[in-house]
Amino acid sequence: MKPFQNRHPRRPVRVALGSAVLLAASVTVPSAAAAGVAEQPRSSVALDWYDTTAATIAAGGAPTQSTNSRTWAIGWLAAARATRQVPSGVDRGDFRDAALASAVHDALVALVPSRTRELDAALRTTLRGVPDGPAESKGVAAGARQARLVLAAREGDGLDPASVDAPFAVPPAAPGAWQPTPPAYAPATQYGNRLARPFLLDSPDQYRLPA
Repeated sequence: MKPFQNRHPRRPVRVALGSAVLLAASVTVPSAAAAGVAEQPRSSVALDWYDTTAATIAAGGAPTQSTNSRTWAIGWLAAARATRQVPSGVDRGDFRDAALASAVHDALVALVPSRTRELDAALRTTLRGVPDGPAESKGVAAGARQARLVLAAREGDGLDPASVDAPFAVPPAAPGAWQPTPPAYAPATQYGNRLARPFLLDSPDQYRLPA
C-alpha cells in the first residue's frame, strides 16, 4: 500500500466543482422576450469563464494536478458564493453574470498572476454584455469579496507544488510499507497530499482505514 496519492489526477475535487458550475450555468436568463422584443442569443458567462479557467490553468503550467484542482476549486467556490444571494431591486441575471465573472477573475489573477492581462480582457468582455448600473456594480463587488474570502481561507493549505511534492523518506522494508518498484525504482510523488487541508473533509485522515 502506498502512503501517498499516486500520479493520477484527483478527480473528486473536480467532481465537487460540478455543483458550482451547474449553479453558475443558470445565471443568464433572457428578458427581451418578456418585453416582446426579438432577442439575440446571450452567451453563457459560466461557460465562457469555465473555458477561461481551463486556458489559464493550462498556460500557468503548475506541475501538480492537485494544485490545478485547487485553482479550479477556489475560483468556482467564490463564484458560487457570490451568486448565491441576489440583492433586491436589481436584475438577477445581470447581477449573477457580473458576480461570477468578477469572482473567477480575481481568484485566477491571484493564483496565476502571469495571466493578468488575458484575464482582465476576459472580464471587460463579460462586463460589456452587462448593462451599467447597480446590478453590475454590486455583482462585481460581490465577486471580488468572495474571491478574497476564499483565497484567505485557503492560504497555507498545503496544496502548493512544493508542499504536494514534499520528499518521502522510504521506510525499512516491511509488510505494508511502500517501497520503490521496478523498473525505474522512482521516488514517491505527491506525498504531501496526505498532509494537506482538504476542501470537503474535516481532515485528510477523516475516513482513513486502520492498518
